[in-house]
Amino acid sequence: MSRWIVICVFLFCISLSALGEDGYSGEKKVIMDMIETMETYSVAMADAETTIQVAEANNELSDNLEVFAPRMKEMSSEHPEWGESPPDEIQPLIVRYMEVFTVFNNESLKKALDYANTYMEDQELQDSFKRLNMVIMKLY
Repeated sequence: MSRWIVICVFLFCISLSALGEDGYSGEKKVIMDMIETMETYSVAMADAETTIQVAEANNELSDNLEVFAPRMKEMSSEHPEWGESPPDEIQPLIVRYMEVFTVFNNESLKKALDYANTYMEDQELQDSFKRLNMVIMKLY
């Protein structure tokens, strides 16, 4: 009997947590995954001091983008109006996304490209950029 009470309480808690989620939990997850992807890359690039470290960071970025970028693209297609006026529930994440993207683009990718242009003979580094470019091109 007590086992059934525990099961009923557990099921009740699950249903309450489902009701407590807002209508944008899936979208928030997608945005957070992209934020974490860019932050991870930015940290790796800030710490990178060798072409091997840059290549590893590029490859990890490619791995993550293969998973998360198509989801972000799909969400953007489903909600094109969010570019101009995202809902209040999403706004703080969009602001954070843009802040992280600015660092990612202006610092991390710039440093990576500087390495690519400086060490053009490093095949592992160039291969990591080729792969990253292919991943990005698939999104268009």
